[in-house]
Amino acid sequence: MAAAARLLAARQRRSAVFGPVADSFGEPSWDMLLHLFVAGDAGVRPVRADELFQAGGVTGNQARMFLDFLAVHRMVRIDGDDERALVTLADAGRGLMAEYFTAEMAA
Repeated sequence: MAAAARLLAARQRRSAVFGPVADSFGEPSWDMLLHLFVAGDAGVRPVRADELFQAGGVTGNQARMFLDFLAVHRMVRIDGDDERALVTLADAGRGLMAEYFTAEMAA
């Protein structure tokens, strides 16, 4: 959805402007969900885990912790165990994101 792309772009601009201070704004799981939602809307599926880690602004064990959290809550599906793992937005995750952006657009 266009709203998701605008929000993702706004977050990227925020990081560019605030630099390292933007880390305190971070919501890595949310950023990963946004990235997957935008990629799915653009017809790009699945996304490599390392790309999601960059989107979330985290690396290594911390990045995997956020991704595993999303998987445990059935928001994403992960195919693989390393940074090359392929990640897709699960039906539940896609449904909740669509619901959120529908509400956001109505606001």
